[in-house]
Amino acid sequence: MSSFITNRPSRPRAIDDTPAGDPESISAGAVRWAGLGLAAGTLTWAMAIFLLGPTGVGVTERIVDRTGLLFQLSVFCLLWIPARTRAIGISRAASIALGIEAVLLGLASFWSLLHGILPDGIKDETWLMVLGLCWPLSMLGMAAISVKLAFAARWHGVMRWWPLVATRPELVRS
Repeated sequence: MSSFITNRPSRPRAIDDTPAGDPESISAGAVRWAGLGLAAGTLTWAMAIFLLGPTGVGVTERIVDRTGLLFQLSVFCLLWIPARTRAIGISRAASIALGIEAVLLGLASFWSLLHGILPDGIKDETWLMVLGLCWPLSMLGMAAISVKLAFAARWHGVMRWWPLVATRPELVRS
């Protein structure tokens, strides 16, 4: 072990599991646009379910599936903001959690696309049903991210708590 004296100011040690750099700034306008995207996807899917019902056959089922795809794509807007601002933390685990959520949400979106365009006989295949499990898993992941976001306390006011309120299981209907 060597010791020496220097007149340079001390620097904190680098932690191996934290990404380099500070959280990126994001403009209020970008947050508003992402919020509008989330609202548009949500309202589209909700309106389809209100008008056509949550289940259906034929054209109505395909419309609900495709508007569900719009909702899933809009959830990427919600996921983008905490990822960009590192709202759930700067650790490697936080980055991995957001990455896993993005993959699950992407696979769920792919399922919705396939379920909305494939012929009826193929929609009951086992591989497609397994892919369909990504949707509830992605919502469970969003709930976990929302809890972490609330307790990390990097956001303040409504932005801190609203994702947690929005992912309450009793509010999600299939």
